[in-house]
Amino acid sequence: MTEKDDLEELDDPVAGLLGAALVRRLRLRHGLQGAAEKTGLSARILQRYEKGEAAPPPKTLALLGRQAGYTRHLLDHLRSALAANRLAEAAGLAGEPGSPSRPRADEVIAAALAAVETADALLVVEPAPAPWEETGKPRAEDRRRADELWRRFISLARDRRYRLVRDSSAFRLWSFAERLAHESEAAADSPADALDLARLALEVARDVRGAPSWRARVEAYVLPFVGNAHRVCNSLEPAREAFLAARKLRSAFAPSDPPLLDESRLPDPEASLRS
Repeated sequence: MTEKDDLEELDDPVAGLLGAALVRRLRLRHGLQGAAEKTGLSARILQRYEKGEAAPPPKTLALLGRQAGYTRHLLDHLRSALAANRLAEAAGLAGEPGSPSRPRADEVIAAALAAVETADALLVVEPAPAPWEETGKPRAEDRRRADELWRRFISLARDRRYRLVRDSSAFRLWSFAERLAHESEAAADSPADALDLARLALEVARDVRGAPSWRARVEAYVLPFVGNAHRVCNSLEPAREAFLAARKLRSAFAPSDPPLLDESRLPDPEASLRS
């Protein structure tokens, strides 16, 4: 993509606002030259985006979002949020019912409130993965990062914490999947919470960075926790399915996978199911 291409789309104010926010985040984290190196864009075009002098086209906006640690799903939400805010501003929150050119006031207000709630996610998304995390090579030190991510996760209201994990690429770490699984076991006095945490751990496990064999190993590690959470909820058939899925994944393991997961503990939940 050339810089000329990047400068062609100047009539998308929503993309301009979002692009400016993403470039500012990258610049504050890496410096202007570092942001240019990470994105492959020149410092000049990044400055134009940040100042609102140009709006990045869709592919460039996706690139900026990816480097800033945002999934395409979250970017779409934020675009909708900004668009809703502009709609509310244009309508003055005073549309007339039935008017084809002005939305109903209550609909505009609802859109604006939803926009504020969604855009707020931008403030709590974790920084983009560190360079060593982007390699996909798991390390024991990853557990320190999981501690940090867990503190951020648990500090938020329930609905926001789950949305954050699903929308931020920074949480796609094997160690955070492991941490969620362990926390689900610790929450056994609240079966519903334990099951929610175990299911979220499984979502993360299925999307961790790294080799397919390592991803399979992380998923197989988490699945028994899902099975155990189902067992505590007295849902025995889903529990059996989770334990069976974990066993089937073992054929995808590779000898080169690092020995970071304590797999010796995995039969215990299944044994409790049989008792």
